[in-house]
Amino acid sequence: MNRLKHLPAVLIKLAVLLAISHVVLVPWAGATRGQATGVALFMTVILYLLGDLVILPAVGASQAAVVDGGLALVLAWLAPAYAGTPPVGAGTALVLGTMVGIAEYLFHGFFLQVGLRGGAGGG
Repeated sequence: MNRLKHLPAVLIKLAVLLAISHVVLVPWAGATRGQATGVALFMTVILYLLGDLVILPAVGASQAAVVDGGLALVLAWLAPAYAGTPPVGAGTALVLGTMVGIAEYLFHGFFLQVGLRGGAGGG
């Protein structure tokens, strides 16, 4: 089935966001591992659906990575509302957003190389 070709991209994104969330949120924001995992899962869904399937095909890899980093910053800052984390400071959110932006830039190169340019049909 054609939709399954998105699975490797989603799993790679999840693994990267899990690593970043655990490295940043657990020591700097005092989040538990479960909370950091919840943040990573939520970010994976939002960043994949919005960033990779909508924004990336429309504006390209560099601009989409900047948008993804900014969106990750906002999602990290809002984490107490959806994942029950302790408050996430602006500096912590900025570090997480920057790390996500860099990872997304690298991820988008892979994403475009394997032909996933948005939508279930790919491209």
